[in-house]
Amino acid sequence: MKYPKPLTTTVAVLLTFPAAFAQTPAPTDTGTSEAVVITGSNIKRSDYEGPQTVTVYTKEKIAQSGARSVSDLLSKLPQNAAGFSDAVNTGLSFSPGAAAASLRGLGVSATLILINGRRVAPFPLAQEGVEAFVDLNGIPLAAIERVDVLKEGASAVYGSDAVAGVINIILKENYTGVETETYYGNTTKKDAAEFRQSLTSGISNEKFHVLFNANYSHQNSLADVDRDFSKTADHRRQGGDDLRSSRSNPGTIFTSTGAFAVPPGSNGRLGVNDFLPGELPDGNLRNRYNFNKDSELIPESERWGGLLTFGYNLTPHLEVFGETSYQSVRTKSRVAPTPPDSAGDGLFVPANNPFNPFGEDVSFLWRSVETGGRMNIAESDAYRYLGGLRVKDLPNNWTAEAAALYSESNVVDYSHRGYISVAKAQAALNQTDPDKALNVFGAGRGINPGAVLDPLIVHPRNDGLSYIYSFDAKASGDLFQVPAGAVKLAVGGEYREEFSEQQFSEPIGSVVGSGGAGSAGDRDVRALYYEVSIPITSEKWNTFLLRKLEFTIAQRYDDYSDFGDVVKPKFGFAWKPISSLLLRGAYSEGFRAPSLPQLFSGQVGSFDTVVNPRTGITNDVPITTGGNPALMPETSYSYFVGGVYDPPFIKGLSVGAHLFRIEQRNLVDQPTAQDIVNGRAPGTVNYTANNEIASIVALYTNLGTVVTDGVDLELTYELETRIGKFTFEHQSTFMNSWEQKQPGMANEDLTDSFQLPEFKMVNSLFYSLGGFSTGVTVNYTDSYDDIIYDDTLPTRKVGSWTTVDLQASYEWNYESTEAAGGLAKDGKTAVASTPVGFDWWQRWLNGTKVTVGCTNVGDAKPPFSNIEEGYDTATADATGRFVYASLRKKFW
Repeated sequence: MKYPKPLTTTVAVLLTFPAAFAQTPAPTDTGTSEAVVITGSNIKRSDYEGPQTVTVYTKEKIAQSGARSVSDLLSKLPQNAAGFSDAVNTGLSFSPGAAAASLRGLGVSATLILINGRRVAPFPLAQEGVEAFVDLNGIPLAAIERVDVLKEGASAVYGSDAVAGVINIILKENYTGVETETYYGNTTKKDAAEFRQSLTSGISNEKFHVLFNANYSHQNSLADVDRDFSKTADHRRQGGDDLRSSRSNPGTIFTSTGAFAVPPGSNGRLGVNDFLPGELPDGNLRNRYNFNKDSELIPESERWGGLLTFGYNLTPHLEVFGETSYQSVRTKSRVAPTPPDSAGDGLFVPANNPFNPFGEDVSFLWRSVETGGRMNIAESDAYRYLGGLRVKDLPNNWTAEAAALYSESNVVDYSHRGYISVAKAQAALNQTDPDKALNVFGAGRGINPGAVLDPLIVHPRNDGLSYIYSFDAKASGDLFQVPAGAVKLAVGGEYREEFSEQQFSEPIGSVVGSGGAGSAGDRDVRALYYEVSIPITSEKWNTFLLRKLEFTIAQRYDDYSDFGDVVKPKFGFAWKPISSLLLRGAYSEGFRAPSLPQLFSGQVGSFDTVVNPRTGITNDVPITTGGNPALMPETSYSYFVGGVYDPPFIKGLSVGAHLFRIEQRNLVDQPTAQDIVNGRAPGTVNYTANNEIASIVALYTNLGTVVTDGVDLELTYELETRIGKFTFEHQSTFMNSWEQKQPGMANEDLTDSFQLPEFKMVNSLFYSLGGFSTGVTVNYTDSYDDIIYDDTLPTRKVGSWTTVDLQASYEWNYESTEAAGGLAKDGKTAVASTPVGFDWWQRWLNGTKVTVGCTNVGDAKPPFSNIEEGYDTATADATGRFVYASLRKKFW
């Protein structure tokens, strides 16, 4: 079933209530013994010293990072590799304007994204057409209280997708006041300005709380030509390849006698002898097109939305709670003009075309610069509604809650200009009237009149819708007491409906550079889970080598309507042999359910070049690809062990190290046609009676294994002095190996390969005194192997990359004072104390915070990578030196 999209109702409700910046502190910062739920567990606890390896980014740390979006924040995580941002998804993208994280480099679908501990509807236009992910650009930075990053598997707690880890985004709540923030930043080249505005207000007391946040942001585009490393796709000057397109203007003509290049300046009326040789001595085509001059590194985007959270205590033990949010993202992308060609689109110029001088049908490579560059506008809307009932403060610390959630994401990606219909183009090529025929033999503009070009233009669109409807109930508390403390139990269940649909207005092959096979599917999931925490020893006993020992056991049962059921366990321990050392570890099994596009995407036909093992002949054969409803879930086995040491002889120092190993099996992938005919991958090969390959069916299948392991390092040092507080933080990840294996093939170690750097590190040092704070952050990515298109060539490195960020801020906070009371001059009459008010300038400045900063102070260029943009868009950033300022004002 499908649900309505009540945008009008959402906006009306949001504008009705006040709200504000939530002030719920991160668990590590509470300073109290209040029990909270930590990401990675359903059991409430009053400390962070459990088995889970969680890194917490409070709103203060997020601000200090200088991150301009959730995607920007998570891209700096040392554990994040091979994710993508809107810089990756600009232009002709499967998922325009979207962004996603990929912990451990295991893919965006292996990292679970939660909002307030519950799921989010995936972006309906899957990456590469099949990889489901949550769009980080649909989550406004202004609405976030903190971000928890669980760096281990958690399918036993959350179910599918929590293979590499979990990113739990906690939204704001519980705040009284009104606050606004204005942000503006731009590069020192003044070519990528960004503006943000947010309003937060709320009321909170013992009876109820309500919070409202509204946000708006606008990001200007950044063109490829604005950066020296990306102004052309010919990277030979940087030691790379010439990646310019052979679909050029002027174009290339292929006849029965060879390839011929249309000469520069051609008016489209040529004789055979006017053409140049189509190929150069090195074998490359003479005419090539630099599409980078028409493309963008970062698309223009506009985002706005609102969030409402509320809670009301019906009784001291019963609370009703909820949240509703809406976020709109509009992205405008520009790319090079349409490139029709014979091989890709089946087009040809008939012999009787009035501009064809060869006297035979000819093939061609061409680019329609006369129709102008293509432009796509993608508009996405994300809705989220949650309502629930919570029972709290029961005997033995028991709490319980039940909630219903509806989360939806819908996208319309439509072409605004520049797309050409294949059928209409062929009809124009077939014309014999010079005033109506399409001419591909010219150079530049002015060759074809508008009367010929205008009828070719079409406006394809791609519509996507996904939603999650779920109902969950859970409870946790103390089961019984043992000498070391309480044995804690959490139990729960969930029912979830998932739906995903993608529809193309034009099928594959009907529009040059666009079109596709739609998909639609749904499923329901039922789940039951439990988690037990068992204390063996307690710190209050002060036992040497056994100050604290705790075991946790979790297990979850999921029943999917499409492939069946799975049961996944998790075992963990936390051990403090001495008060200053915490050791912890976990073994967990996980799974990732096949995405709905992988199951239900439509089947399409194409051709692939294959060597026939029966005859030894190489031919282009028909191949059918698409979704496979028979897919089984991917499975994973994860191991984590490490510790945190707080040396008693160095106050404020904390050092942590954790080893990880993750093995993924039955990975969903699409096998190549050659692997199928060679028997290395499942698929269907249909042979004729004389052993020729008639056709191949290559649907998505469970194929291959990936194993990765490494170590995470963390260090924090806080030094309190008479002149202020110094805080140093270090985070890094060393990837020891990243190995994949496919049936019938040798293991392939991709450690330190393209988009999988072996080492990433972030260091920061901040100083604060009173309302003043300043600091520096250093981001480092180690070098790694570049992408190589010719396996006979030696490997080439993408260089290491270091950027330095600076920030300073000052917040004015004045507290009212009181004049002391006492006795009057007569020595007998009592005089009460009286409040001393603020001066006018103190009232004006109170609650004001000014922040200025600069990211990439040294304007370090991203290291060269041999791809079209000239740098690795998944690992580096093309923005350059970026200066920003923000003004935050709390009114009451």
